[in-house]
Amino acid sequence: MIFHEDDINFERLDWKQFEELCYDLLVKFQFHSMAWRQGGSDNGRDIEAKRYITDSIVSPYQEKWFVECKRHSNGLALDQVVEKINWTRVEKADHFLLIVSSYVTTQTREWLEKARQTEFFTIHIIEGKFLKQQLLLFPDIIIKYFADDHVRLVRSLLMQWVSHDILPTPKALYDLHKNLDFGQLDYQELGFMWHAYVHSEEAIQQYCSDQGLEPIVWDGIVPFDFLIPYLKLAQNWEYPVMKEFETAKFGMINGLGQQWMEPQGDDFSFSNIHYQLLDKERVQVCLIKENKILEVRIGVGFRQQ
Repeated sequence: MIFHEDDINFERLDWKQFEELCYDLLVKFQFHSMAWRQGGSDNGRDIEAKRYITDSIVSPYQEKWFVECKRHSNGLALDQVVEKINWTRVEKADHFLLIVSSYVTTQTREWLEKARQTEFFTIHIIEGKFLKQQLLLFPDIIIKYFADDHVRLVRSLLMQWVSHDILPTPKALYDLHKNLDFGQLDYQELGFMWHAYVHSEEAIQQYCSDQGLEPIVWDGIVPFDFLIPYLKLAQNWEYPVMKEFETAKFGMINGLGQQWMEPQGDDFSFSNIHYQLLDKERVQVCLIKENKILEVRIGVGFRQQ
């Protein structure tokens, strides 16, 4: 999936979900021995964690972190922080980390800057803007907390196909065409979706006819041409996508049209979809699946003379 900062809306989360999100993010950064202090008095922290420090000249050592998570729409006031700093001092933690979904007020920031100069522990602040930038490094967290149902469905359908060779139903493909923002898909997901649509072309037409639905139309040359702009933006391979030395294994799959091989005994299959557009430009998508590992190649270019 491809995500941007605008896809991360902390207002969609309640305080508990925000704390859980912070917990998941800390795990990604190698924090361990996590204690999420839910309910009742938290004694100055929502999460207590430890972290090993290994990038030093001395032997690895362990630090204790107190983490306070605040989901706020506006600036975080000073009275929300002072008690937490006091508890960090009393409990002799090595670090205090404040994670806030919005920002801290000027008064809070100035007070924390002064506290940094006097406290024996280190004080850190992660505000909403920087928090979003860190979350963008981990699309799985964004999918868990912010992706809509249709984006989640694509990820589930892709894993179903990779693991069990089961393609989406015509109903699922029709619903996704009507409701999904295909711009949120990465190159693997886009390649898979084009394969699924082309492979199920007749079944989708029959489904639309049976249900009395408006058919998914295309220009008559390239089936499901609504995907072409997204595929071109997601190009990840030099055109044509198959090199000469690969033809012995995969066959002559740089030709125009559709070609696919169903899974064999060693769980190897490939799909090649290759069309020439009206302006003579060509788009080629090849999916190579072996031992439940998927490689997707998308190439866009012109026929070599």
